[in-house]
Amino acid sequence: MVSGSGICVKRVVVDARHHMLGRLASIIAKELLNGQRVVVVRCEEICISGGLVRQKMKYLRFLRKRMNTKPSHGPIHFRAPSKILWRTIRGNKNWKLNSGKCIMRKNCMVVDSSVCALVVCLFEFLMIPHKTKRGEAALARLKVFEGVPPPYDKTKRMVIPDALKVLRLQPGHKYCLLGQLSSEVGWNHYDTIKELEKKRKERAQLVYERKKQLAKLRVKAEKTAEEKLGQANKNIQKPGKGYNPYRKTLPNRTLLVDKSGHGNFSSIQSAIDSIPSENKNWVCIHVRAGTYWEKVKIPYNKPYIILKGEGKRRTKIVWDDHFSTAQSPTFASLADNIVVRSISFVNSYNFPHYNNPRLPAVAAMITGDKTAFYQCGFAGVQDTLWDEAGRHYFKRCTIQGAVDFIFGSGQSIYEGCSIQVLEGGFITAQGRTNPNDANGFVFKGCNVFGNSSVYLGRPWRGYSRVLFYKSNFSNIVDPKGWNAWDFVGHENHITFAEYGNFGPGADTSRRSINVTGKWDKPLNSVMIARSDWIYEQSKVEKELTHMIFPYVIKAYGGILDVRLGDVIHGMVIKLGLVLDVFVGNALVGMYGKYGVVDKAMKVFGFMPETNLVSWNSMICVFSEEKKTEREKETQLIMTNLFVVHCPLIPMLLTYSFSAIENFFGSFDRAVVN
Repeated sequence: MVSGSGICVKRVVVDARHHMLGRLASIIAKELLNGQRVVVVRCEEICISGGLVRQKMKYLRFLRKRMNTKPSHGPIHFRAPSKILWRTIRGNKNWKLNSGKCIMRKNCMVVDSSVCALVVCLFEFLMIPHKTKRGEAALARLKVFEGVPPPYDKTKRMVIPDALKVLRLQPGHKYCLLGQLSSEVGWNHYDTIKELEKKRKERAQLVYERKKQLAKLRVKAEKTAEEKLGQANKNIQKPGKGYNPYRKTLPNRTLLVDKSGHGNFSSIQSAIDSIPSENKNWVCIHVRAGTYWEKVKIPYNKPYIILKGEGKRRTKIVWDDHFSTAQSPTFASLADNIVVRSISFVNSYNFPHYNNPRLPAVAAMITGDKTAFYQCGFAGVQDTLWDEAGRHYFKRCTIQGAVDFIFGSGQSIYEGCSIQVLEGGFITAQGRTNPNDANGFVFKGCNVFGNSSVYLGRPWRGYSRVLFYKSNFSNIVDPKGWNAWDFVGHENHITFAEYGNFGPGADTSRRSINVTGKWDKPLNSVMIARSDWIYEQSKVEKELTHMIFPYVIKAYGGILDVRLGDVIHGMVIKLGLVLDVFVGNALVGMYGKYGVVDKAMKVFGFMPETNLVSWNSMICVFSEEKKTEREKETQLIMTNLFVVHCPLIPMLLTYSFSAIENFFGSFDRAVVN
């Protein structure tokens, strides 16, 4: 949901059910101020910590507040859940500090006004500055509703994990629903909303059952078609038209890195070292959230690696080496066919501001071919990103620096990236050495912003080539735009081009180098992907996600923390894998280890199709919880579906000797029949 850029066209619909009121309000307030449009539904099911009686007494005291000067015109007190949420998000702008004391309460222990202001900010009493233009515009982007009114009943609804009750409220702690509290203090529509929600859920259930039946029919039709195609279907897999070489390199494993010790490895480098040399199969390294203080290097003889974090703000690789450009990189990728997603690489020598002497301190160095970065971060001051050689693709990345912080001789496209200038200097230093080289930097749809005046680039070598296309330039871009550096008088060999840019710094009338020259390369991914490797890598990554998630879920099941299980379940739903039979089986097994039978049964019921492993997993769930009768019922159903392949071992875990005899007798009769 985090917008990042602050320019958000799409409206996000948040299902507020079982979210904590304070955390939900603070997160939504920040997103509104960032430009995100938000709709919140089912406000009546928001949770408040503390029992209903206690919360009712507190709210009744709040309702009795009046203005001293004119009590008949007291403050407006909302009673509807949606309005209470709206007021919580808006906050109170009128906190004041007077003579070193705070009017928040009479016996405040904080006497220093500056400290008190800090306390007010920390507790977020001031959510949105609603009396300013910015705050007024932010509130206009918010809509709140009880229930789920049209058209949002047919819109994808999202949750905010940081505000969920199951993750934020301790088990056993008292809580109440906002709808219950509102009905107790004067809101008269609680029963009406519940009735409307009941009817909506009945309609949704009918739609879901229809989709479920269609999914089963589709699977059945596909199997029938495959049987009829026969040999023709096999011929499709042979080399020829439509042959995909990436199909034979599907992954045989995934590696989980967790610095807390709950994964296969506690460091990223140890996971990379475990991959055999001259690797030919795609291997996914899933890096859990955290700051990893280490230098990471992917050797040239270890290709086909997907390095995947949990968000560039949550998964970071940090080191502080400097002085030598070649030896200082925090992250170095020398191999071909590498995909990196949702990780930040930081060289902390001078980042953010340590006042050290300005020296080369590389955050990432890329020399391998066919390397892609998605939603990654690169942070440093001088020489942040060394785009040395090969074809590279950067999408929606954030690059921070000051001097030559994107440099090298790579053939690269930067699409939709945020380029943040920390101090005055140069953004690019491209190193094309002769006119026949295909390399160059293309910045397409990027956003250039920062704190100090900056040049778009200077030539590192004599035939440097850089293009900015349809990008947003803030006023920090120097009117001269470019600097010829050591190649004054040879500007005709340099290609610095600008096309279709906009913003305060996009005026090209005062550029020191002609930026309207011909650019002889295509402006899309064809420039770097003649064999369409970007598309093939994205397909492999989707297949990886489909195949590795059962193993990730099993790893989470071994931690025995139901809150982490709910988080991974949410990720499954977000990625659209909830209907996959293998992922469903893993979820059933995970909830079985947690001892949460109801959720295991719910996942089992949602699966559009089941196999022997699915039923076997449910029997294991009942066995671990000693629910013998339910286990027998499940086993009898399985006997009719899978006569020969009934799972014997899980049944022996809980059955008595007499039950075992009865079971084997019924099993023998089923086989004979």
